[in-house]
Amino acid sequence: MAHQTAVLTEDLLGCLLDGSATAKALNYSVNAWAAFTQNLLDGGVPVDNKQCEDLIRLWAMGRKAWLLCGSELAGKRAAAVMSLVRSAKLNGHDPWAYRKDVLTRLPTHLNSRIDELLAHRWSPLEPGRMAAHEEHRSAHC
Repeated sequence: MAHQTAVLTEDLLGCLLDGSATAKALNYSVNAWAAFTQNLLDGGVPVDNKQCEDLIRLWAMGRKAWLLCGSELAGKRAAAVMSLVRSAKLNGHDPWAYRKDVLTRLPTHLNSRIDELLAHRWSPLEPGRMAAHEEHRSAHC
């Protein structure tokens, strides 16, 4: 069926005026045919890029909102917070729990082990370790 569609597309191109909108669209299809049909060869390739577009949409919408942050520094802070939230979501974590835990642990966490707090490596402290961490923190603050 894909082969028949490719043949039909090329036949239609011969009947259209060069430069017309339809010819441009069909030329685009012919030139990108390998990419369009990749999912027929590999079932792991999605038919569309909706997941990627959904992720990009959040950033594009945020970009407009950041213009109204009040200052460049406020915009950078908003971008950093949004980055933390999205990273947590992409790695299957509750963003609020992730931010709370990381911001609680950060002041006393060793710089040499900071990568443990990245969203793709993070795991929450167990309740017993959290209580010990809170006691240590309150004694030093």
